[in-house]
Amino acid sequence: MSKNTIKTAKHLPNSTSLRFCFFSCLLLLAGFAKAQFTAPQITAGGSADLKATDAWVFSYVNAGGRVTSVLFEYTSNVSFTTGIIKSEAQLTTSNTETLPLGISLSDLLPNTTYYFRAVGTNQFGTTTGPTLSFKTSYSPCVIQTGDRVPGSTVQKVGAITPGLIGDDGVVALTVAAQLGVGGATSSNSNILLRGITKDATVIGRQGVSFGIPSISVAGGFTELTMNTAGVVHFQDQISGAPVATDWGGFIYQVASGVRLINREGDQIYSGASATFTGNNIKSAISTNGTAFFASGVTTATPSLGRNGVWFSNGTTSGQVARETVVCLADGAVCGRIVTTTLVSSASGSAFVTSFSGGSGAGEGIFHGSGPLLQVVAAKQDKPPGLNPIVYSAFRSVSAGSDTQFSFVADLFLKNVVTSTNDQVLMVSNAGVQSVVAREGSSVAGIVGGIWDSFGRHFVTASGDVLFQASLRVGGAITTSNDGVICRWSAGVIDILAREGSRALRQRSATYRFFTNFSVHPNGNYLIQAAFSDGRVGLIAEDGLGQRLAAASGDRVELNVTSQKNPLIFSLSTHTALANLANGTGGFGNVVTSDGAVFAVAYVGNGNYIAFLF
Repeated sequence: MSKNTIKTAKHLPNSTSLRFCFFSCLLLLAGFAKAQFTAPQITAGGSADLKATDAWVFSYVNAGGRVTSVLFEYTSNVSFTTGIIKSEAQLTTSNTETLPLGISLSDLLPNTTYYFRAVGTNQFGTTTGPTLSFKTSYSPCVIQTGDRVPGSTVQKVGAITPGLIGDDGVVALTVAAQLGVGGATSSNSNILLRGITKDATVIGRQGVSFGIPSISVAGGFTELTMNTAGVVHFQDQISGAPVATDWGGFIYQVASGVRLINREGDQIYSGASATFTGNNIKSAISTNGTAFFASGVTTATPSLGRNGVWFSNGTTSGQVARETVVCLADGAVCGRIVTTTLVSSASGSAFVTSFSGGSGAGEGIFHGSGPLLQVVAAKQDKPPGLNPIVYSAFRSVSAGSDTQFSFVADLFLKNVVTSTNDQVLMVSNAGVQSVVAREGSSVAGIVGGIWDSFGRHFVTASGDVLFQASLRVGGAITTSNDGVICRWSAGVIDILAREGSRALRQRSATYRFFTNFSVHPNGNYLIQAAFSDGRVGLIAEDGLGQRLAAASGDRVELNVTSQKNPLIFSLSTHTALANLANGTGGFGNVVTSDGAVFAVAYVGNGNYIAFLF
């Protein structure tokens, strides 16, 4: 055979050239094959259409010129070592272009971060693409009328009271068990829940012990607060206790459950003759999980202080400030503390108090966790830009970080400041104060608008101030359009919503008035508004602009109770008992860091849905 081949070759005009051409062609073909036919190439893609239990993921795949089988691996384990789920393999075309290839994933866990990667295989090899991640959304329906009470197989949920939500999707809310079902009576029906979606657990129940010896509660769960990390604090009346010892403060943490951290009749500190009394006044919980609470003090010595502020994180407790006790480095002592102004920041508390001694006497906003505090602002200080006007009193304070505060103050200067311009809203960022708005001054962007008074206000982590205010009635300003909600940022005020203006996403309805206002530390907010057509709407901001989260008259796109896609009759959101309502300042939030709103919808026939919109 080889002889014939050689022989045939001798008849060619130039066998050397032929051999050169032959081997050159082989090299060219090999190069072509190498360039066109390879193991698949996979580059980063992304995710979309993220829901509570579903997501769509994709990567970019170049099949290398051969039919390629591609599957997706995904897991909630960040190291990609356990719990790996593999999708069914998909066949791609034998393309040599880089094209997106995606797949829908289902049966995922709500509010969970998943890690995924594409794996492609063809005759030239297997390639694993880069690891990417996505996070599923919250489960929309938290709990509804007719659901079983968590931990019970027979009791069912009845009415639902709006609650709070943390950034990890944990909620805290109160529900009532349906009377006459599974042993639920009027003596044990109120239940405090905490957790994610329908897996929430009971952390408190009317008339039932917490596991604390001899402690059961009346089930009011007043002053309910929860920080963004899900630490819960509440106050409640202790059932069966004498009047002098029947109020307590409770904290819930995942590692230790519910603890009683203060109680009427307890010593204000070890060895003290004075005891707490009336400590159901006010509480707030800091970002780091410390609860601050105000209380009266019972003492046999009239000269000693009769009110103060204390703290506890469930392990360590202490006194922040107390009337007649030194509270400033210069030796000044606190006078009467305005306990209704108590708020918390990242790790401390802030409140209004009178003081004397040291460098003088007056009234101020103090901040810290004790025993020595910092002064945010004090009476007789001169607001920047208003010299020689001075502060004469302080009405309220809100805290963002440990260095950011907003407050409403009264002003004074004889023959200059009058009752028509003596109130001012201020912000203090790292000790630098700025005027946000002053009564009697003009409102930019509103013809004839003049600031008249200031209500709830919140300072965010970035130093912005969000606030409610009233405009002075007169001319074009009437009682139908004098209410506004605003944002101040670096000296510029934007009107977020105004009474009388067209309501968001409504053809003809206008804002009639605002019933709730909640602000997340990152600046997201919720406005609950009554519309002129009688409905109620929830306006949410998630950093991308306002959206109408829900409104009465909408249908819930969810099978609930015995109804399919029921009509919303009314909506409600949690409002703290504090003077600043809920939001920054340690009172909890109803809006999350990504703009989800936690509310309760009443859908008729005694049915409620705790829902994320």
